[in-house]
Amino acid sequence: MNLKELAAETLANLATVSSMEARLLESNETICQLLSLLNLVGPVNQGHLLRALNGMASPMTLSSVRARLREASAIQLLLPFCEANDADVRVNALKILHSLSQDWVAEDFADHFGLTYIKALVKLLASSSNDEKVAAAGILSNLPLNDFRITEMLKTVDAIPALIKLMNAENLKHCGRMHRDQLMETSARTLRRFTLPTDEKLQHMTAERNAIPLLVQVLTVGSSLAKREAAMVLSQLSVNSKRLSSPIRRKQGLLWCFSPRVQEGCRIHMGYCSVKSSFCLLEAGAVAPLVQALEETETHEAALGALATLIKDDTCDVACEIIAEAGGLKALVSLLTAGTPDTKSQVTWMLEKFFRMEKYRTEFGNSAQMPLIDLAQRAANNDTRSMAAKCLAHLNILHNQSVYF
Repeated sequence: MNLKELAAETLANLATVSSMEARLLESNETICQLLSLLNLVGPVNQGHLLRALNGMASPMTLSSVRARLREASAIQLLLPFCEANDADVRVNALKILHSLSQDWVAEDFADHFGLTYIKALVKLLASSSNDEKVAAAGILSNLPLNDFRITEMLKTVDAIPALIKLMNAENLKHCGRMHRDQLMETSARTLRRFTLPTDEKLQHMTAERNAIPLLVQVLTVGSSLAKREAAMVLSQLSVNSKRLSSPIRRKQGLLWCFSPRVQEGCRIHMGYCSVKSSFCLLEAGAVAPLVQALEETETHEAALGALATLIKDDTCDVACEIIAEAGGLKALVSLLTAGTPDTKSQVTWMLEKFFRMEKYRTEFGNSAQMPLIDLAQRAANNDTRSMAAKCLAHLNILHNQSVYF
């Protein structure tokens, strides 16, 4: 090892230890010098320098360090290394970009993330290196969801099948638990951009690739964060299910009674549903896993959002019955005291639908009564107070003329 390599390795070691010495490297001057050297040295020293920069840009450091790296044009300098032949150079460049992606601003991708690098990142989703896959998937997941230019580029380079493959637990058996969880989380998060309710064409493209059964699988085997992302994707898809459900055409005429028995439609959407054509959560077997997700702090809000898409006015009773059959009503009542203000607002809206029916008032009215009284009196949100009061009216605790309405 020559003197340059020894110096570069020493810098890398300093940057990756948790000590006061490592903070000496975080000046603007040092960052600029390290970046300027990247294209002047060979792969071995590039690897050491990138490892040093990675230590400085890691999630554990201050965001100000990452801001300095961006100001020094680090993104522009690092993106070409995503296609480097040297594996050590490539993976460390990806890790730095992944760290920087946690708090990027519009300028970071507007000028630098063209089709070439988007394609390179998607290609790395099939890498044999778990570190490369995790970093590439993380970068893609942190690109702004509302940037339609990026969505079009991702569609062009066939990102959807690559992302769906990463969600499949069967394909992640060789990964450690941490890598598996990260890949499920980031791939599901990126799929949110392809399942917006306003773009049915993209929704169908995603569903045709068998995404929905895998999202339901993530609800069962994924981490809490992965479950949250999966529930959000399913929620976006479910918004359009009622309209996409094919109406049942019953035969007319005198001989209708002699015709074969008409197949029953979806209990919730009152038509013919399928996972791929109407994104039906009931057909996908998603209701029970979503109810289970109500019991986890990090997932209950997203799960609520998905289940709420099933409760429409014209089929409210049936949807409530299906959710209750899966144990959802007990979980909803529990969230009256354990959830965030937004969660409680959503829960009271849902419970008002349930408590229109006597059997649910009888079974859960007593356990819900005191939390609902508290919300009707003290909730900061007017809508929450009003909805809690409506629930109490169904339970005969308040009259419909109450001042709480």
